Amino acid sequence: MKRILTLILLALAGVPLHAQPLPAQPLPQEVDLRTVLGFARDASLAVALEQSQVDAASAGRLEAAALPNPTLSYNRQRQPGRLTNFDSDRAQDWTIEQPLLLGGQRGARITAASRAVDTASARVALTRHEVASEAAAAHVALLLAQERLATVKSGLDELARLRQVVEGRRAGGLASEYEAIRVEVEESTWRARVAEAEAALVERQTALAQALGVAGWRPTARGTLAPFAPMRGHGAEAHPEVLLARREQDAAAALVNVARAERMPAVSVNVGRFWTSKPYGGTTSIGLAVELPLFDRRKGGLDKAKAQAGAATLQRELSEARHSAEVDSMARLVAQHSHALEDFRRHAGAHTADLKRMAHDSYRLGKSSIAELLDATRGGVELALAEQELVAQLMEAQLRLESANGDLLHRIDDGRAPGADASR
Repeated sequence: MKRILTLILLALAGVPLHAQPLPAQPLPQEVDLRTVLGFARDASLAVALEQSQVDAASAGRLEAAALPNPTLSYNRQRQPGRLTNFDSDRAQDWTIEQPLLLGGQRGARITAASRAVDTASARVALTRHEVASEAAAAHVALLLAQERLATVKSGLDELARLRQVVEGRRAGGLASEYEAIRVEVEESTWRARVAEAEAALVERQTALAQALGVAGWRPTARGTLAPFAPMRGHGAEAHPEVLLARREQDAAAALVNVARAERMPAVSVNVGRFWTSKPYGGTTSIGLAVELPLFDRRKGGLDKAKAQAGAATLQRELSEARHSAEVDSMARLVAQHSHALEDFRRHAGAHTADLKRMAHDSYRLGKSSIAELLDATRGGVELALAEQELVAQLMEAQLRLESANGDLLHRIDDGRAPGADASR
């Protein structure tokens, strides 16, 4: 019985009886770009926050569709003395008054509330887009940090092998103590670089966790640092920011219609009953009440709504212009980074292995000094780091172009493996 009463009270209070949704599953330790984008779209806290505004706007639509409630009033009077109603000593009356929504007021309010829901939904889409863009860039930055750390560690390992070579030559009388000390100093320098790369990796992990709003998460990026392959063709879509500006313009126009309809004077009808006792007598009345717009004709509200609608139109034009300029800029940036990477690989990257091999051979034959060998080793690592930086810049530009086109989230459902497809 108590359970039944509790359910009835919850229903009367408007508390939903269905189970609350379970929290989203935690992200795995190792994530690829598709996983990151999917979480940004469906489960990030920023998106959930904006979604709550959609729920509020939907409640506002229900409120706008509701009819005004009638008002019931009741009075009881004593009538001492002569010349009273029906010569009675008591009188009672009740009245019901019902406001009327005329001039299209209710329809205008419902339309404006529906436009508010559309605007809130567009804000959710924009938040998804922004979170996905930030998270995708953070994923690429994490990939770069991981590659840089691996490259610097590889350089340190190569110096350790070089130290063994120098020690072997020194044992045979072919190398001096200076060469051994020089290699040891170089190793110390590279150990500092490894520590710096490890710190940068922690920063990039934190940046990705912050972009998705996940606490206590230290992710590892899965994928290859390589230019993205083009996605399959998608239909032209408005950028979420442009779509939001259009929805805000529609909402502002709907509020103009509301303000225009609200200028209609308030009208209400009333029905009443009056009766007395000792002796009994009664009358029934029906009436109409109309507001007289003598002092406030609500022109200020209409002018304000029109001004806001004009501002929304300008904002939409500005968003479209900025979006067009951004797409053009990002397309040129992608082409520039692609050319820079191709030129680097053609003129520098192709000879890196040959230069290292020739430096080692020359040192073993006694034709070059330890300084030249260390310089070649250092140069090979620096060239690898430079190439990684160029690739990451190109990947980031590609993501920004897809973001400007509104296509970034399509990578979730695209059949191509994200982030590791282009030929080197």
